[in-house]
Amino acid sequence: MVADYFDVSVDYLLGRTDKKRYYDLTEKDERDIERDLERILNSAESELGLASFDGRILDEMDQEDRELYITSLRNALRLHKRLAKKKFTPKKYR
Repeated sequence: MVADYFDVSVDYLLGRTDKKRYYDLTEKDERDIERDLERILNSAESELGLASFDGRILDEMDQEDRELYITSLRNALRLHKRLAKKKFTPKKYR
């Protein structure tokens, strides 16, 4: 009941883990997100020109727009990974 009240896991309360919730991202998840982000950016910068922002290819963006684009992609990947963990983690591992 205490864990539910504070919206944390029982393992977190007992000091067994640093993760507050089962769907929090781990270091491996963060590495996977960075790898996926690099893959997306590399395909966007290829001759296919898959990604554009306001009608411009990544190479044509100024530094601020490029950073905003990359941050948006990173946040979208993190949100997607967290929602997938929350939705698809079996009940016995929660």
